[in-house]
Amino acid sequence: MRQTTWSILFYFIFFQCLPTALIGQETTGRLQGFIKDNAGITLEGAQVILTNQSNGKKYQAISKSDGFYSFLQLPPASQYEAQVSYVGFKKFIENGISISLGSTTLLSIELELDFNGLEEVLVYANPRDIFENPKKGNETSISSETLSNIPTLNRSIQDATRLMPESNLNSFGGANYRFNNLSIDGLATNDVFGFQEPASGAAGSTASGTPGGLAGTQPIGFGAIEELSVKIAPFDVTYGNFSGASINVVTKSGSNKLRGNVYGFGRNQWLLGNYAGGEKQQKDKFIDSQAGFSLGGPILKNKIFYFLNVEHAYNRQPLLNTPGTENSNFPSKLLEQIADTLISRYDYDPGKIRDVFIERASTKYFLRFDFNLSDKHQLTVRNNTVIGFADNLEWSQNFFNFTNQGFRHNTFVNSTQAELRSNLSTNISNKLTLGHTLVRDQRTYDGEVFPHLEITYNTANTIFAGTYREAAIYGLNVNTSQITDNLSIYKGKNIFTIGGTAELSEIQYNFLTAYNGRWQYPSVESFFQDWPSRVRGVFNIQNNDFEFNRNTPSAEYAVWLLGFYAQDEYRVNEKLNLQGGVRVDMQVH
Repeated sequence: MRQTTWSILFYFIFFQCLPTALIGQETTGRLQGFIKDNAGITLEGAQVILTNQSNGKKYQAISKSDGFYSFLQLPPASQYEAQVSYVGFKKFIENGISISLGSTTLLSIELELDFNGLEEVLVYANPRDIFENPKKGNETSISSETLSNIPTLNRSIQDATRLMPESNLNSFGGANYRFNNLSIDGLATNDVFGFQEPASGAAGSTASGTPGGLAGTQPIGFGAIEELSVKIAPFDVTYGNFSGASINVVTKSGSNKLRGNVYGFGRNQWLLGNYAGGEKQQKDKFIDSQAGFSLGGPILKNKIFYFLNVEHAYNRQPLLNTPGTENSNFPSKLLEQIADTLISRYDYDPGKIRDVFIERASTKYFLRFDFNLSDKHQLTVRNNTVIGFADNLEWSQNFFNFTNQGFRHNTFVNSTQAELRSNLSTNISNKLTLGHTLVRDQRTYDGEVFPHLEITYNTANTIFAGTYREAAIYGLNVNTSQITDNLSIYKGKNIFTIGGTAELSEIQYNFLTAYNGRWQYPSVESFFQDWPSRVRGVFNIQNNDFEFNRNTPSAEYAVWLLGFYAQDEYRVNEKLNLQGGVRVDMQVH
């Protein structure tokens, strides 16, 4: 009676103090339920053994006085087996129990009296007895089976989340993608600096908001994803650092069986139709391909496992709106005259005006090791590396860029993480996560550094030549370290969670816009006569040498993200669960 009164008071206080902003993220699920006899009487002291049949890891629990049992911090899988033993009753065995990311599976068990000392009985689940993934707020879980069956063009996280009605690429519930928080195996994986081309809009591109997004590459290979969940308004205070959506990814792990696969996807102009609206269409050559392989298995059966996934993506496509065609307002002869003038006047070749292709490529390496250290401790260590680039150059009907105006955005992202899950006793468990991520971005371009030129043609059209003003000097180095610890205490029908997280991002930013100068000409004639109407640029009064500015950070600083939280989850009965908590977040520069 005291416990019930205390819990009600706890929830009243917590509901009054719930914060509007919820950094720790989930990598596990739960199994809970009640154990009774066939007369509906709860059984105290029943032994429950849960086995992950893929790797042999066993978990144990004992039912309490009210028959309630609970397993915390279970890695998501669909191959769990539960065995329940109690003196005087037949052994209960159930296979194929599914544990989903960030969710609680409820399994209530009814034991039969053993009058004749029969052998164990195999029981198959009745869907009415298992409640999988009861929601705790506005959330969606996408299983590995769904991920393997959905149609996908980019093999991206967005190809999976687009199944949700509230999503639009990286925007959820109408919020800008910058307000999301993506975590992979509990490690925050976000674009910490947030430099993004404004034209991408609130939903961004298929990679906006993640490290390497400007290179058009995904933060992890699709073949390494085991399960995905998206939470927009969760009740659990361990989720934080977002006001858009919390996107949580759990990666695949090895098992006792050696498994692997090789895959490839591709398309080109041969897969396009020839006619549209009854008119034959021009088809240019292009390539869009993705290939990879994965391999997982045991190093030491039931003890040590590995999983490896490697993916490579390559895209090459022609620039449309070629000068001299009906889709461009720019005559080829005029552009050739401008190029000849730059060559003769400055010995500078601005680049090509036709037959131009742009490329985008990435290679993703993922390696994970799982260790069953003992009956009480599990350790996961993994590394995820992404290397990619994307060319940036556009032509439209009313603006033209010489190819040296284009640039290649290069990215290198390396993330290493360790997670230790410990069942310290039958009533206490702990999960400790440590991680470090480094991001290296830079831009390269053709030709020598040259002023950014803007030439107005026929009032409404613009010709660009020289080095792009935001590519001449650009570099970004980010080092992010993170630690998260969650302690769960199980007492009666209560599960108390106390935890905290700390994330330190050290940022070096090398960027000067228009360091190379920005020259504007009101007409083609003024360019030929070398009469600019406006000249802009920046000058470093300390040292204006190009190499000095390219290698010296324009800004260098560190940011701490801290979060502390406490929560109580109270199981009233099989169908009613109460949850409340408080969380404090802060940012320190």
